[in-house]
Amino acid sequence: MRRLFAGIAATAAFLTVGAGCAGTKTPAPDAIPEIRPGIPAGYPAPSQLPGSLALVPAPPASDSAAFAQDEAASTEARAHNGTPRRAQATADAELHFPEAAGTLSCALHAPVTKEGTPALVGAGAVALLHADPAFQADLEASKAELAAMHTLALEPTRDCDAEASSP
Repeated sequence: MRRLFAGIAATAAFLTVGAGCAGTKTPAPDAIPEIRPGIPAGYPAPSQLPGSLALVPAPPASDSAAFAQDEAASTEARAHNGTPRRAQATADAELHFPEAAGTLSCALHAPVTKEGTPALVGAGAVALLHADPAFQADLEASKAELAAMHTLALEPTRDCDAEASSP
């Protein structure tokens, strides 16, 4: 009997407190900038970026082990100048279209261009939209374009052997 009474009392207390909160409204959050409806913008404006000096530590003292390690890494990196691996790393570091789209060429075994695969190029730029029906339609169009490119038996636009052999 005591358990029943305790349960009823606890439920009544919960409902009383809950009823007091029912009339209050939680303030709406500030508007989140969007690149299109439902898709939040992902990068801050240039004016909002922190200064690089605040992000990068000071260089190590010239007589320290950390400085010696930096020098060894620099020497090793310079040894790759003029090699196919360096050329591959340089190509991989290009993040602007149309060059950046070439990074998919070997994996897809087809050239990736704005003219030949426009839906694929667009779909790659918005890969976070998998839940969006419009994105799903673009993805299906991309698959059809890639299948069409394969029927043309065109070769990729990059040195796929060098890319595959890169560590």
